[in-house]
Amino acid sequence: MQWLNDRCQQQLDAADQANLRRTLKPVDMSDGRTMNRNSTSYLQFASNDYLGLAAEPVDLGVLQLSLPGSGASPLVTGYSQSHSVFEKSLASFTGYEAGLYFNSGFTANEGALSTLIQSQDIVFSDRLNHASLIDGVLHSKARSIRYHHSSVDDLKKRLEKTQPSEGGQRWIVTDAVFSMDGDIAPLAEIAQVARDYNAVLYVDDAHGLGVFGEKVQGSCHALGLSASDVDILMMTCGKAMGASGACVLSQQTVIDFLVQKCRSYIYSTAPSPQTLEVASAQLKKLMLADQRRQYLKELSQYLFDELAARSQQGLFDIQSESHELQGMHHPVHPVIVGDPAIAISLGQYLLEHNIIVGVIRPPTVPPGTSRLRVSLNAAHTFEDVARLLNVIDSYFAKSS
Repeated sequence: MQWLNDRCQQQLDAADQANLRRTLKPVDMSDGRTMNRNSTSYLQFASNDYLGLAAEPVDLGVLQLSLPGSGASPLVTGYSQSHSVFEKSLASFTGYEAGLYFNSGFTANEGALSTLIQSQDIVFSDRLNHASLIDGVLHSKARSIRYHHSSVDDLKKRLEKTQPSEGGQRWIVTDAVFSMDGDIAPLAEIAQVARDYNAVLYVDDAHGLGVFGEKVQGSCHALGLSASDVDILMMTCGKAMGASGACVLSQQTVIDFLVQKCRSYIYSTAPSPQTLEVASAQLKKLMLADQRRQYLKELSQYLFDELAARSQQGLFDIQSESHELQGMHHPVHPVIVGDPAIAISLGQYLLEHNIIVGVIRPPTVPPGTSRLRVSLNAAHTFEDVARLLNVIDSYFAKSS
């Protein structure tokens, strides 16, 4: 084992030298806007709990103290009525025939893509897709071509130049919202390209559900896209819904095929019925959350305008392109400083002022784009955002 320890330590030391070491720091959620760490309360701008639902209690009645585990994989005895009810509810809410619940969004994407895509297929993926999408395509063993980020023109050029093998199919795989920038893929145009080139379209809308659309149904619905436009849709329950897990949505035949063939689904212990009851309860709250979404829209516009003004002064960069959908900015806002050491320093300065913000460095983002990822939720106040901005201003004034 010494050789393994030595090899791991060598790479950890290299990460330290590059200011890229990752560590776990336990926190206790207090409410949607604050977290506790070591008995200290912090204003947090780091979670994906966009509607502030995750910290609200869920009354499950008699289930509250029962059903702690499923006891088996889904195809043995682990699949309960609670699983079925949630899958049908989310499918109905989003306009799909059927859904399949997975333990996490990563497992859902990796499992679905590696199962559905065949080796003779060819996959066109956005360069900034989430790691789970990248891994799912990689594990499918199909040929993979990455197009320039959110570039429909580049996607079309690559589609025109490349044909799948005999019996193969074209696929287009993209995030709807790219979580490190909060920018939004040109989904309507991509859906049209998929139709023009007879490609299967797979969209991960983990960060759009609950945020976009008058009925909070997500990015695709906000653009008027339906199940006939987006063949396969993945949505997570652990972000705006405030629960956990994820669901792949498609036609019943596709879902049946995943049940038959998807290894990450078949060979995993099913989540507990209690977990699915929580998800169902949170979905009902989500369906009634448009007022929260409207408030979040105003809050996000305020932060975007303030960050844009500071960006024009040269303090840092922001993502300003494709960050808005139907008049609403996504609640994720990057403060791009470039150097990971500066990102760590700014994050630590905020921490000293009792504010937690996610510090994001390579390989999560490309080299030279280290940043703070400011994430709003409906529990924040305008005063909270002003406090964050004041501390950021203080840091750059001190550093100049």
